[in-house]
Amino acid sequence: RSAQGQHKVSKVEDRGKGIRTKQARMPAVYWGWHMVDGGAVANAFQNFQHWAIRVGDTWYENYNTGSNATGKPFKVEHTSHKNLQIELGNRKRMAPMKTKKLGESNATHAQIMAWMDEYKKSRTYDIRASLSWPPSASEKQIGNCQTMVYFLADKMGVDKSDLNNSNYNGHDIILVSSRNPKP
Repeated sequence: RSAQGQHKVSKVEDRGKGIRTKQARMPAVYWGWHMVDGGAVANAFQNFQHWAIRVGDTWYENYNTGSNATGKPFKVEHTSHKNLQIELGNRKRMAPMKTKKLGESNATHAQIMAWMDEYKKSRTYDIRASLSWPPSASEKQIGNCQTMVYFLADKMGVDKSDLNNSNYNGHDIILVSSRNPKP
């Protein structure tokens, strides 16, 4: 998938019939999480982690996280998987970051960015926004990384059951280079 949201098309050879084109592959959607504030927030709010959602090679998340961001306007960003690995390796993020596949989606980068813009509109960050689960309509004016991931997963139509239970079991860990990666 390119940054413009085009999906890769696979070509397969059908014996005796030449080459035929399969339908475009939909990119996988992953839920990712890691600790925040050096673990201080995890002590204050049981099981609290920073969440992000990956579609294809792009991670989407809110930019303001942690206890110091509460009450500030909600901000969103996106980064490539490679850049996220570099940030983990350079310790700009708390490692390890764990991931779990939620499904596949045909959502384009433009659609996801529009959904993120819709989500952040008139919303402030609040670390406590995800204390009631799933996020309710009464929480439309506040949000955090967890409520945004839930919103995007819902828009893409992927399985949210692990999100509902904060099921941190059965995950994969994002590998980082043992060498000092360059930004």
